[in-house]
Amino acid sequence: MASCSRSSRCRSWPRRRPRACPIRPAAGPASPLACVVDGREEVDLAFAAAVAAGATVVAAPTDRPWGGRSGYIADPEGNRWEIAWAGTAVFDERGALVSFG
Repeated sequence: MASCSRSSRCRSWPRRRPRACPIRPAAGPASPLACVVDGREEVDLAFAAAVAAGATVVAAPTDRPWGGRSGYIADPEGNRWEIAWAGTAVFDERGALVSFG
């Protein structure tokens, strides 16, 4: 599967599924993994690259009520991924999410 850009941050959210997550995993982790990109337009680019590399569309990218943009895919092994951008997200020097602004 295509990788995220060098500046992207990949995350595994807590096992409890976030309320905004529109998918229910059939297999694999109890909640989706996340690839957080640096810009709104990068969501669509990363999503298209993943689908071209063999990922299955779960939910197409869309603007979210919380102000970000995200879409969901399943990789060939059945793992669910969220490709997301959150303009208000704040990360520390290690790339760990600190807050949503």
